[in-house]
Amino acid sequence: MLNLNNHIRQQLTIPVVFLLSHLLMVLSVHSQAQTTSKVALSNDTEVAWTADEIAYLNKRSPIKVGVYGKNMPYCHILRNGKYEGISADVLKRLAVIMPVKFEIIPYNTSKTCVEKLQASLCDIVPMLDDRFRQTPGIILSRKLFTNKFILLSTINTDHIGKIKELDNESILIEKDNPYYDELKQLYPKLTFVPVTNLSTGLTQLNKGPVKFMTAELRLASYAIFNNNLLNLKIAGETEFKNHYGFGFRTDDVKLKTLFNKALAKIDSLEEQSMVQNYFAIQYDENLNFRDILKYVIGATIIIILIIAWNRKLSSLNQRLKKANEAINAAHNELAFTHEQLKVLAVRDRLTGLYNRVRLDEALEYEKERAIRYQTPFSIILLDVDHFKKINDDYGHLVGDHVLMEVARILQNSVRKTDILGRWGGEEFLIICPETDLESCAAVAEKIRSTLQAHPFERIGCRTASFGVAACAMEDNVDSCIAQADTALYQAKAQGRNRVCVSDRDLFAIGQDS
Repeated sequence: MLNLNNHIRQQLTIPVVFLLSHLLMVLSVHSQAQTTSKVALSNDTEVAWTADEIAYLNKRSPIKVGVYGKNMPYCHILRNGKYEGISADVLKRLAVIMPVKFEIIPYNTSKTCVEKLQASLCDIVPMLDDRFRQTPGIILSRKLFTNKFILLSTINTDHIGKIKELDNESILIEKDNPYYDELKQLYPKLTFVPVTNLSTGLTQLNKGPVKFMTAELRLASYAIFNNNLLNLKIAGETEFKNHYGFGFRTDDVKLKTLFNKALAKIDSLEEQSMVQNYFAIQYDENLNFRDILKYVIGATIIIILIIAWNRKLSSLNQRLKKANEAINAAHNELAFTHEQLKVLAVRDRLTGLYNRVRLDEALEYEKERAIRYQTPFSIILLDVDHFKKINDDYGHLVGDHVLMEVARILQNSVRKTDILGRWGGEEFLIICPETDLESCAAVAEKIRSTLQAHPFERIGCRTASFGVAACAMEDNVDSCIAQADTALYQAKAQGRNRVCVSDRDLFAIGQDS
């Protein structure tokens, strides 16, 4: 009898609660709309533009906007070419604030938008999130919208509260979720199952057997509401938030600065107003409130019957109350815990490779591992030849592109076990675990040949010099780096474009540049 009561309760509670919540939204949306209107009217649209700024914006107008047209509620391009979504509302607002016009250019994916931005085929890309903050050649504006990552489940799954309360569960996650790796590290007992996109994940969650999915609240809510996936609910939340902004090229700092100046005029209340346009129920001036009263009375009777059928609802209400209190407490905690849980950046901003901090950690770790297991451990230090002349002759922007291209070549040339990073300036370091001096020199020579044969855009073929050193058991990390550095200088002194090995005896591989 208990199972039957639970089944009846589940089947009736969902539509009743859904109905009541929407009725309450109808009753309140009129006053909400009035409040939002007052906010919009009171928000000053005047910006103190200087004459130089106006001239610059007029020269850049129209600003070409690369838009991914299938990402509601943020962006959508209709068949008739109309651009709508939260980002469209932001651009309409900016068109009032800024002395500039916008030209919308639709693309098939957000990745394509970024590639076109990098190639200077568009000027800005709206609504880029945290996934793109480390993208080479891209910088983001001030944070405009912030949205949390939540846990979704089916309605017959208990409320969780926080993801850390789960144990030995599988969780669906979009493969390009910016916090995918961090979630796996924080929760090793959970199995994260990657899915291609949000729609695929929601479909799998609805069918089972996986009981949970993590997704961005706003995107998930819009998808559930518009696809009538009423079997799904919010079961809890994670520690992470996603932040949005406008994307610019790194060489377009002035345009980014002017956009930040305009975006500062859009406050949090106006952001909420833009979001509500795509979630709130439209207000009907001719709504019959007597009919509403009938619905409310009918719904109340059904709820009374449900309570009569199952007195244990009181205990369920207590559990739900505690869960709501836990969520409210989490809101207060997030601001404090976010900084504590934030993982230190370990990537070089220009090349996307590991930076000096991460390389230092890796060197210490590999040195200790080599001692513990008595295995060889070697390093390669390389320097792009005549790089200062590239900057002097072609400019620093071309120099940056050369470093990015060298990084790409190195990534494609090193082995899976090797650890690659930017040591500083035009120098790169490759850590080769369980590799003796001779094998490491062979790896360096292969990379040297590949670099020498590669035609760089505008500047043609370029070379690099390499210093290779094996870290002996009695050496510390600093002395090992010093040996590689000495070998690198030896390669430079012998004419560059060669590999020099330091192991008490120096010899060179390569040819004169």
